[in-house]
Amino acid sequence: FCAQQVFFCPVNPKMGRLIRNGVYVVQGVPIAETDFKHDPEFPVRESDILQIMGPENWALQTEPKLIPDNRFFLIPAVAEGETLDRWADCLPKNALFAGAAAFFEALLRKRLEHGELLDSRIDAVQGQQLYICGSKHESSLRRLRELAPEETVYWQKAGGEWHVAQELEQALRKKERVVFAVATDTDSEARVIRKSMATSIAMLNEQYALQELVIEGGATARAVLKALQIDALRPIQEKGAGVITCAVPDTEIYVTLKPGSYPWTKELWAF
Repeated sequence: FCAQQVFFCPVNPKMGRLIRNGVYVVQGVPIAETDFKHDPEFPVRESDILQIMGPENWALQTEPKLIPDNRFFLIPAVAEGETLDRWADCLPKNALFAGAAAFFEALLRKRLEHGELLDSRIDAVQGQQLYICGSKHESSLRRLRELAPEETVYWQKAGGEWHVAQELEQALRKKERVVFAVATDTDSEARVIRKSMATSIAMLNEQYALQELVIEGGATARAVLKALQIDALRPIQEKGAGVITCAVPDTEIYVTLKPGSYPWTKELWAF
């Protein structure tokens, strides 16, 4: 397959993430003025979508019926939810698509024979769950404060990975759900925290049969999966927009991935 064009559509109308007048907005606020600007590793400094992506390569396209043939990388300027369906109806089939789940849902609606999405939901995975939360956002901290002490294990500093793995094992032998989170008083860099937490999970997996990991944040998920030497996931359940439970082939482990900026649902945060 050789793509003739690439379309990147990062909008998610249900979460108020749209492109208006070339600016990526979240609930009507330019993204560089939201909490995304405080991300410890990937702070958003620009709101202009072309400045974010690189104007030397990418072009913003406002009208789906007038797609130019001479531009390879294109960003659909979707300012309203219904515009997604218009775009899905006009995009060429010999293209490569990337972006948010809402974009792919619109493509599927147009391309499935009856215009309806198949129900991808199955019975929820049953078993022990280890939540891995690398975020220090206030909403995350507030949620953690509501948990019982025996339901949480905190990362304190690098170098204590084996001790943390033992704490996690002891907690999991007592509780069905345990949260592995970052201590509020640490000032370590995010990449140090992420790598150390992932190492602890790998050590834990050597001595304890993990059942389901619920990982918050893409960077954290990447580090954990790498430490566990997991390079393939098979999606089996959609628990919410952008929240997918996957089976790890040839193992008994399940992994649920949740974007760090997406809200926790009552179903997923089952404490």
